[in-house]
Amino acid sequence: MREKIIQILSAYEVSETPWTIIFEHIFFREFNFGEDEEKSDHLLKPDEIIEIEADTPIEWQDNETEYARFIVEEAIVLKPVIDELLVSVVANWEIERIALIDRLIIQLAVTELMKSPKLPVKVTINEAIELAKQYSTGKSSIFINGVLDQIITVLNKEQSILKEGKGLL
Repeated sequence: MREKIIQILSAYEVSETPWTIIFEHIFFREFNFGEDEEKSDHLLKPDEIIEIEADTPIEWQDNETEYARFIVEEAIVLKPVIDELLVSVVANWEIERIALIDRLIIQLAVTELMKSPKLPVKVTINEAIELAKQYSTGKSSIFINGVLDQIITVLNKEQSILKEGKGLL
């Protein structure tokens, strides 16, 4: 689900399309081909079959969809705050110099830290590191881990990370 959220935030960042439309397309694989789309009765080639199978929708649970929508919306709302935090902990770096995918992973993680009271901090950090390992540069996971560590220190001082439940208080 976090991979899809990163894809949605990325598409939103680089386009002027409302995030709700991007969400439907990326999360549910709903395409808008228009009315002029040609129908074909030809047999599919093996590479066309692979492409279609890659686009098979995932069957999401309602709570997963609700959580993803909530996190995407909150990440967009919190972006200015997160960017400010990022600038404050990354000395002598302009935010534009940080790879977009790294900024988006940090944006997702900080949103989860601040807005998901039942999600352990360690889970958020580990998931961010795994996303970085899979989708960014070789050193991004180390960079993101360090940045999140500093951001968590700031957020704890501000009491902006509020966790509830056994083992999270």
